[in-house]
Amino acid sequence: MTPSLTITEVANKQFVAALAEEDDDFGIRLVVNRPSPVTLHYELELISEKGKSEGDIEVLSGSVKFWIAEDSCELIDGTEIDFQTGTNGAGFKFTNPNDIRHKKWADPIAAKFQDLLDREINPGIAAHQGFITLVEYKDGVAVVYMGGGCQGCGQAAATLREGVEAKVKAEIPEIIEIVDMTDHDQGSNPYY
Repeated sequence: MTPSLTITEVANKQFVAALAEEDDDFGIRLVVNRPSPVTLHYELELISEKGKSEGDIEVLSGSVKFWIAEDSCELIDGTEIDFQTGTNGAGFKFTNPNDIRHKKWADPIAAKFQDLLDREINPGIAAHQGFITLVEYKDGVAVVYMGGGCQGCGQAAATLREGVEAKVKAEIPEIIEIVDMTDHDQGSNPYY
């Protein structure tokens, strides 16, 4: 499978500038990993053609060669790569339709629930470096994943039951149960 990538003009300029300092046979190797059920991690590396791995898929965007790890192709397909600057620094931004945190839910109840999470719940949880995202919705049961500072936090269950569930059930009565699928024992930076 050859994945589809869109590179914005701003990002392309950054890649071209980085490659200008290298030999002609250099390109960008891109690897995507899924460290949790809902998050994706991207690795970009300047390498020569000799340094690419067997099975890497070549994608040409303008004058920039990308070598995408074979097992990353499905995870990166349809992604737009941009480059942004802001008060926290500068970096590449990946808008990826395969990232469940950005999924557009067809079910109106699921869409309403994710919107409530994004609009009202996650901004408060972000103060603790956490987030909650909808993973699955069926027959009144919403399965969520709690990441960042929520994963492994001793107060995660209380936050979910007393804060999130109460608010959700008040605003979306069709949701009768919220199930946390997070492996809290694997949290590496919980907020206490």
